[in-house]
Amino acid sequence: SACLPACLSACLSACLPACLAFPVSPVIWSHRDRSDRGHTDQPVAFLFLVPLGGVGRRPAAGMASRKPRDSQEMCSRRVRELAQCAGNKQCFECGQPGVTYTDVTVGSFVCTACSGMLRGLNPPHRVKSISMTTFSQQEVEFLQHHGNENTT
Repeated sequence: SACLPACLSACLSACLPACLAFPVSPVIWSHRDRSDRGHTDQPVAFLFLVPLGGVGRRPAAGMASRKPRDSQEMCSRRVRELAQCAGNKQCFECGQPGVTYTDVTVGSFVCTACSGMLRGLNPPHRVKSISMTTFSQQEVEFLQHHGNENTT
């Protein structure tokens, strides 16, 4: 009957959210099966649990998922600040002003041309863009302790 989907939906809306890790909205879809499988005009119902916020989307992010991103942003900001320090403004390899990369292998700041050269070494140095990459706390501490002035 037409009342059954509405009653079932109301019951599921009340019971399911307490059982699941994220909020859902039960959607009942019903139709009449008119296939050639021997069933003629039989009612068929399907239950879909649609996450609140839409299909294909993750549940709303909470504070726990925001903290790592904030930490990465703080680390990236700190690396940009380190690049502006007096000793780190020139490339460690060639002395050209305007560093754009960090050589995480030795803890120095380098220009674009030297970053390509360092990547071509065998074994290659680990080079990261200052503006396009995230940095870990360990990498930031390594760059703070070394930098162009302290790296020899």
